Amino acid sequence: MNSDPGEVLNKARKAYQDRDYPAALENYQWFYHNSLDIDQSYYGVRLSYCLDEWAALGKEFPRAANALTRLKEDTLSHFSNTKSRKAFHEYSSICEYLECEDEVFEQFLTVRSSDKDLAEKLFTFVYEYCASKEMWDLCREYIGNGYDQYKKSLETFDHMIEFAEKKTGELGDSIYRDAVMAIKRETLWILNMLNCINAPGEYQSAISKIESDLRVRGRESIFKEICERAPNKQSLPDA
Repeated sequence: MNSDPGEVLNKARKAYQDRDYPAALENYQWFYHNSLDIDQSYYGVRLSYCLDEWAALGKEFPRAANALTRLKEDTLSHFSNTKSRKAFHEYSSICEYLECEDEVFEQFLTVRSSDKDLAEKLFTFVYEYCASKEMWDLCREYIGNGYDQYKKSLETFDHMIEFAEKKTGELGDSIYRDAVMAIKRETLWILNMLNCINAPGEYQSAISKIESDLRVRGRESIFKEICERAPNKQSLPDA
């Protein structure tokens, strides 16, 4: 097996295109289990593109679907035994691509009922689920005014843009598009939360911070798109 994670991922994709499904599964599994031992920068790719494509393979190749389901169960078992935040992150990512996010939220509620401190550490992995379903009171409980969550989102955005610029071809373009979509989505969630809980001062502070950060990065067009979709438009500056 080639020890370059990027080449292994490309081999998995090529095998999938050639309908050599056993080889595709072998390469996706290798990438998931070994890529970080070689290059930690593949952390995000491992929990996104690899799992997404593995799940797509599973829709055509039952053995791949079964393998991904076993991985989900093993990862949940590992979390149950260790209470590891990393294991819960991996479990939540696998569930996302198996389209069973409800399971992750139920696991979070189980933890929340018995271990408040651990639930606070895990909320970030159900935040997207809660925000997409507009559970703003629960979001407010864990992310407050949203500043820390926004800061994490901005750091992720910067990391993804930096990573995308180092890659050529479709992979780099895809990571760039995902970075832009994510920062728009997550800033809008925070603005919607602040608007719905009637926190005008915090809303205006968030808008000012987002505008400043994106202008410094030369991303005025992203800020303009956020303003076009944001609530409480009377509080928005001219983008």
